[in-house]
Amino acid sequence: MVFFHENAGNLGLRMDYFSMLYHDMGFNVISFAYRGYSDSVLKIGSPNEDVLKQDARVIVDYCK
Repeated sequence: MVFFHENAGNLGLRMDYFSMLYHDMGFNVISFAYRGYSDSVLKIGSPNEDVLKQDARVIVDYCK
């Protein structure tokens, strides 16, 4: 499962949810913070629909 982390809170707050997905449902989980949010290293430019789609494609391609 690819989890696109929202801009509120942080990934650490989702660990119980990820644990349930992994242990109870058998999903592998990869999650990331959108460009410009949380501790994302992609601080280039401002988040907008186009760059968020680009980032999502990179993550999905990585998972293939």
